[in-house]
Amino acid sequence: MTAPDPTHLRIGIIGFGEVGSSFARGLRSEGVRDILAYDEPPGPLQRTLAERRSAELGVPLLPDPGGLGDRDLVFTSVTQDAAGAAAARCAGALSAAALYVDVNSLAPPAKIAVGAVVRDAGRRFVDAAIMGAPARDLHKAPILLAGPEAEAAASLLRPAGMEIDVVGPHPGMAAGIKILRSVLTKGLETLLVESLVAARRYGLQEQVLDSFCALLDERPARDTVDFLVRSHTVHAGRRALELEMSAATVAD
Repeated sequence: MTAPDPTHLRIGIIGFGEVGSSFARGLRSEGVRDILAYDEPPGPLQRTLAERRSAELGVPLLPDPGGLGDRDLVFTSVTQDAAGAAAARCAGALSAAALYVDVNSLAPPAKIAVGAVVRDAGRRFVDAAIMGAPARDLHKAPILLAGPEAEAAASLLRPAGMEIDVVGPHPGMAAGIKILRSVLTKGLETLLVESLVAARRYGLQEQVLDSFCALLDERPARDTVDFLVRSHTVHAGRRALELEMSAATVAD
């Protein structure tokens, strides 16, 4: 089967902030020319930024979502608290064949609720989770897709150079992977900052960092995870005492 020609793809973007404009910039480089955006910025500064991006990228900024009615696929990237309202306002404006791809960072129940709004409007919904940094990687930031329409979206987006991985048949699965991974990534990020601030005050920042990095470099990441999880229950009592001392040291 011949892959669709990305230059013929008609893309819509709801929310023309950092993510939406980064996607547009990257897709332009792949030859996708027919891109329209719709945004309702919360204030004049955001409105100015959206208009500047629109002019720079040559992406028309629509006054209302009605102009998205001929799109093959529409990305939605708004603030988390606006995802449901965006779906309610915009989904009905799309054609019945269009794919509504929600890339907002939402917990699974919230993503499922947005999907229900889209499906209640008779439209096709795709749960999407961005696993990279569009500001850096543009449209090539890895994206997970889930839901019954995920494969259809992947077939349109992969020829346009997007890094797509379909992870399951149910909305909420892509969102769940991202949100639960965030327990690890955001937790580690926070612990690193907390530990290194304390280590600096003891004059031990480089030594602590070198020791921690040596632990990470000692074996493949999956093996390190396996080692930590398997050994946790065996040594939980001792580690709890050590953690109390660690907390006391940081508190000092």
